[in-house]
Amino acid sequence: MPDGILRMGRRSWLQVGRFIVFGLFVLLGILFLGWTRVGGVYISVAIVVILSIFMDMLCRKIWKDREWQIWVLFSLDSILAAILIRMAGNFDGPFTVFFFIHTFGAGIYLGIRGGAIMAVLDSLMIAILAYITISGVLTFSPAGGSLEELIEVIPSDVSFQYALLFVMIYAGLLMITGLVTGYLSEHLLFEKGRVEGILSELREARSMAREILESLSDGVLVIDNSGSPISINRSGLRILSLDENWRKTISNTDIYTMLREYQISEGMPSIIEISLGNRVLECRMDTLLDHYGKSAGALAALTDITETVELKKQLQEREKLAAIGKLSSTLAHEIRNPLASMSGAAHILKMGSIDWKKTD
Repeated sequence: MPDGILRMGRRSWLQVGRFIVFGLFVLLGILFLGWTRVGGVYISVAIVVILSIFMDMLCRKIWKDREWQIWVLFSLDSILAAILIRMAGNFDGPFTVFFFIHTFGAGIYLGIRGGAIMAVLDSLMIAILAYITISGVLTFSPAGGSLEELIEVIPSDVSFQYALLFVMIYAGLLMITGLVTGYLSEHLLFEKGRVEGILSELREARSMAREILESLSDGVLVIDNSGSPISINRSGLRILSLDENWRKTISNTDIYTMLREYQISEGMPSIIEISLGNRVLECRMDTLLDHYGKSAGALAALTDITETVELKKQLQEREKLAAIGKLSSTLAHEIRNPLASMSGAAHILKMGSIDWKKTD
């Protein structure tokens, strides 16, 4: 059962709780009822509880965590609680409330089914105690005494109707306790699993986002509202020539100074080109917003545009050469036209005289 397996992680708390509850029960019982009356039996119960803790640890090493181990512990506790309650008085004594603690714990660790079954078992223990009280079996002698004096037949003034009503009321209340506690426990475990699933997805998304950020060729620097550096990716470290101790030296860079100025000043442009050694960087700055839409800092994206700038220069040079070529072609054309006229006139002059009548 998945819910049962999820509860295995709380086995240590279960053992601590058993030790504390039974320890207080035994201590208070001996203190108020006296060692002569209950000492031997109470110490025996305490020893059984301690041995069950060690046996549970041994079983966990051999078979790992198994749900049946918890069932055995809760079943044993119900029987031990019945013995302690019987030694402390009748079935309707104040210590009978211990069964509610037991059913409550069963609902937490074993869910709805475990809470319901342990409620039935505890109700059966109360019924057995009621039968013992009515029949007079295993009743203390008035003066108390040794263990041999415990088995006596003394008439009881408790009526059958009272015992039946008491058992029915306790059985109903125990069943309600087990079912409600089991339902709440399973619901909480379901919500816990759902929250853990969401957190796992968030961690994966965050890891993926970080991997994407680290894979970018652009450098990304993030600072908070106070100017303290938050993060920078590998490309940012490479572009700014920083090492692993970048937090101590980032404030000395021009990029940080510009980003801080952009964060403080409203009139500063968000895109700036700067020269860094023999490289040209385009710095795009923006405000970092949290999930409420409020400012949580600022970020700068650094793009190495050295090659782009060089290509622009080459393109501009080519455009200039193209313009010069076009101008040269135009000038050549304009010069060639009058030269052609002059060449024709010279050719005519070379051929001889001109017939002026034909020129009219």
